[in-house]
Amino acid sequence: MIKELTTYINTNTTLVLGTTLFAGEIPVKTDGLCVLIQETPGGDRNTNPYSKDVGTTLFHIITRGNAGAGYFTNRDLAYEVFDLLNAKTQVTLPVVDSTTYVVNIYCTPPGYAGRDERHRATHVSYISIIQQEV
Repeated sequence: MIKELTTYINTNTTLVLGTTLFAGEIPVKTDGLCVLIQETPGGDRNTNPYSKDVGTTLFHIITRGNAGAGYFTNRDLAYEVFDLLNAKTQVTLPVVDSTTYVVNIYCTPPGYAGRDERHRATHVSYISIIQQEV
């Protein structure tokens, strides 16, 4: 589902996949304002036969600023992604492989996580995606 989520963000924001938007990890040579979508442990599969929920998948959204860039530049980008995703219901994510995902998305507001070793501001948001039956 990480490919579908990243494609959805790419399609609905100013971020560009492979340049300012990444899935899994940020390439070492990338040194600009960017967003990383990372899968996290946890989540579950629903075994209730009467529920339309298939299961929950968890992600981090990590927004990293430029070296020396202001805190608010990074924060604004973090909120651009948060505003796109938070409290969305019955969203059909783009089909990347062959699976169609209809999901409900819930996020925590981006929180400041400090600066990295190159003095780039970092914000983190946590996402819970509940997959629905298709």
